[in-house]
Amino acid sequence: IKRFQGAKKIAKPDETDETEATRADPYSVGDEVVILKQDIVDGHVVKSSFFGETATVTDPDWETNECKVLITSGDHKGETKSYKPEDLRGVGKAGMRRASLSES
Repeated sequence: IKRFQGAKKIAKPDETDETEATRADPYSVGDEVVILKQDIVDGHVVKSSFFGETATVTDPDWETNECKVLITSGDHKGETKSYKPEDLRGVGKAGMRRASLSES
């Protein structure tokens, strides 16, 4: 029996058919995101120095299943970084911003 939760396949431990395994990328090239990365250091929550900055996704499935982004705000504007999808929050899909600007 195969079970699906969202876009990720959850298989029984004895299943070895990886050809059916799926992983939907939550972001696409051009999506706008906000960086929300935090870590626990000595029992305290520490925000990344990029926390709260906006970025544009340049590669949604970069090495080690991270998203490569181009920082578009703050002191780090123009820098390229990579984050796990769960450390990002989408604020606009690719093309939506251009479409809304052209409708004005």
